[in-house]
Amino acid sequence: VAGGSSSMDPTRHKHLRRVFRTLDEDGDGELVPAELRRRFHGGGDTRVTSGEITETQAFEELVMEMEGVAAASGDSERITFDEFEKFYAGKFGSLPTDDAFCTAVSRQWGNVPFVSSKEITKLERRIVDSLFKRGSNEREVLK
Repeated sequence: VAGGSSSMDPTRHKHLRRVFRTLDEDGDGELVPAELRRRFHGGGDTRVTSGEITETQAFEELVMEMEGVAAASGDSERITFDEFEKFYAGKFGSLPTDDAFCTAVSRQWGNVPFVSSKEITKLERRIVDSLFKRGSNEREVLK
């Protein structure tokens, strides 16, 4: 249902919303194949990186799958956010962690950044270590 509430995990939903907005070049709330093609990155598909299929073939498969989800809603030419989310819930929804899910989605659209919780933890440690090296005490760092 367009505009309805999502049953997807909030982290995954938020990341998909960010990806969708990045892909939706004209801001009309719908994706068309031309918008998708300009942003698609075949490196997210192991069959492309292994040489089994071309990036073009991977893209055509992706569009056919997305259009199948959209057709169930009545319009296979344009993909709404709800359809986009439903597609990715089916494609990567079984991945065990939000990091794995968001990374898999981001790899398909090489220009949409995602920082995993592991990377955030590393960055937090580096910041704290840097502050302690400057002579700060723990109380000052945690303020």
